Amino acid sequence: MKKQKANEKAFQKLLREIRKNPDVGLEKFYNTYGKIIQLTARSMCRSFDQADAVINAVLVKIWRLSQEPIQVENPEGWVYTVTANTAKDALREKAFLPLQETVAAECDGVQAWIEEDVFYSLIAPLSEEERALMIEKFIQKYTFREIAERYGKNVNAVTAAYYRALEKVKKCLEERNGN
Repeated sequence: MKKQKANEKAFQKLLREIRKNPDVGLEKFYNTYGKIIQLTARSMCRSFDQADAVINAVLVKIWRLSQEPIQVENPEGWVYTVTANTAKDALREKAFLPLQETVAAECDGVQAWIEEDVFYSLIAPLSEEERALMIEKFIQKYTFREIAERYGKNVNAVTAAYYRALEKVKKCLEERNGN
């Protein structure tokens, strides 16, 4: 019982860290629960690419879920459930699109604005690091893995940073369009 309470507290602390400093928090989260996420995704998916896409999607879900206060009594079971459900969704769709293709499908508004002048004005409000990431992804067409290797970072941390930056760009677009 004491150990379970300690696990719950540690989990809540990780979620707060993700809210406060997403890059560091997600890296710590992955260091703690990555093995569960990897084993679950790889045991359920048909390929390593599909499993990697599921792993990245799980981390994005964790980041999004961390933005709201949630109570989790069994962190390991919760992480397993989130991963298993994400993998089941991927299998139901027959093929989980690579994340960069998913982003393009989800964000037609962003894709329509990719002309360079407009693109640079869209990413202007982002931090220097986020702008560099968006340029490498959209203009230079680097993969998440290539970007991670260039900066010596974890692929999942780069993916999460990309999604956060993309969310900021989407909000800017919505504000510009009056939504």
